[in-house]
Amino acid sequence: MNAIKVYLLKRPRTLPSGKRAHYWALRWSDTKGRQRHESLGRVGKTTRAEATAAQRQKALDLGTGLLPRDRLRSMTLSQFIDFHEQAFGHGKRPTTLIEWRVAGKHAIDALGDVAIEQITWSDAGQIRTHLRERKRGASDATVRKVLVTIKAILNRAVKKKLLAANPFADEELGRPISKAKRIFSEPELDAMIDLAPSVSWKALIQLADTSGLRRGELLHLRWSDFDTGAATVRVEEHNEGRYVAAGRDVPMLAWKPKTKRSSRTVPIPASTVAALLRLKMQADGSPYMFLDVKRLLTIDGKAKAGKLRPTFDLVNNFT
Repeated sequence: MNAIKVYLLKRPRTLPSGKRAHYWALRWSDTKGRQRHESLGRVGKTTRAEATAAQRQKALDLGTGLLPRDRLRSMTLSQFIDFHEQAFGHGKRPTTLIEWRVAGKHAIDALGDVAIEQITWSDAGQIRTHLRERKRGASDATVRKVLVTIKAILNRAVKKKLLAANPFADEELGRPISKAKRIFSEPELDAMIDLAPSVSWKALIQLADTSGLRRGELLHLRWSDFDTGAATVRVEEHNEGRYVAAGRDVPMLAWKPKTKRSSRTVPIPASTVAALLRLKMQADGSPYMFLDVKRLLTIDGKAKAGKLRPTFDLVNNFT
């Protein structure tokens, strides 16, 4: 289902006094291709922030592909999964959107692309069976995560009045299943660094140990984030762009830290600074510490072919 695009415009108008003024207005096309407009008030009395908020709300209201005055029709499961992302996905982390899509795919595989009002309480068991019977079978944690996600998605269908009640409302899912954390000792970390097959791996393990950075933060570190004089690395949002490395045009990947508070400057010891400087001396010109030019070209090729899965394909660098 394609989202309806809502445009925010400034429209001039001549007042009775003869003066010219500008008014905010929204413009979109309805389901039959006809243009619609809605006035939001005079520029100045209505701020840009208020106009932008109204534009965003209108896009959400039209997210089903239906105009407010149209009669709300039934949706299939695949249609609602698509609508759900359009209506509720604004500002969500990419990993959250992936979880929604994966859970929706499992539900469709298990139940078929049924109308959402045909889903019943017993379908939770059918989804469980589907996940268990897949190749290698899903773990208890995966089954729970999929059902929790589908339950939350159906809750939003109730809020949008597409369902009278959530058929999974009484489904007992229990507490989250967690694994015991494995904490490496200093001798184990020293052994890992000694056995690491390259300068890059040695520096990565040492930086991970002494900085406490997350996996995604480590992978997205650029050399520009490294301050040798201050002995720090900086975790911050990066914009998309291009960079010439070793005579090759490579991508600079857009990335955001997990939360706003995740943007920070982290001090590192002199031994880690020395490890990163050794790595930089042998680097191939890549803007990234731990993604070399060859890896960036592979990522670029996947992106151009529409096959890049950033959350997974970047993590593969750790293998």
